Formats: sequence, C-alpha cells, structure tokens
Amino acid sequence: MEPVMSWTLLLLVVSAGLAWLLWQRQQQAKMMALFILRRHCQQLQLQLLDDTLYMCGWRLLAGRWLDPGRWNLERRYCFEFSSGHGTERYRGEMVLHGRRLVSLDLEPHQL
Repeated sequence: MEPVMSWTLLLLVVSAGLAWLLWQRQQQAKMMALFILRRHCQQLQLQLLDDTLYMCGWRLLAGRWLDPGRWNLERRYCFEFSSGHGTERYRGEMVLHGRRLVSLDLEPHQL
C-alpha cells in the first residue's frame, strides 16, 4: 500500500467517524427535545400532532453567561400541535443551546 493511499484511507475513516459522532449527538438532542415537548404538551393539555418535531434551523454560538469562551450549537425545532377539542393545527418552535432549553413558543390557540 502506498503512503498516499494510507493517508487517504485514514482521512476517510476519521471523517466517517466524525460524521457518525455528529449524527449521534443530533439524535440525542432531538430525543431530549421531544421528551421536553411531550411533557410540556401534556401539562397544557395539548396534543403533539404526528408525535414529531423537525429541525428548522441551527447556528453556532459563542458561549456568554454559563460557558464563556465555549462554543455551543443552537438547535431550532419546529412542530405542530392542536388543542384538546379542535381539529385546528397550530405551529410551535423550541430552541436548545447545547442541551439546555432556551425557549418554547406556541402559536396562539383555542383552549
């Protein structure tokens, strides 16, 4: 095996490992967000439609208050819900900084 090919193979394996690690972290964050959202909907007697949420944005942020000098990933998730008796669909959005919930906004809805 030539040295150039071994470096290429090593780079490919490391890249695949990093991609898997990032995907795994994303899945963990999504499961945590879904857990928080289900609990919130249950407390407000709302129904999370399709029992899903999807990532509608992300950005890299420099830490400010809790972790100065440390970078965090802001994940923005969108979802749909309905009130207990209606067939109306409403939109919601939640924001996580790392693993910390920053905001959970619900569109105005009927109770």
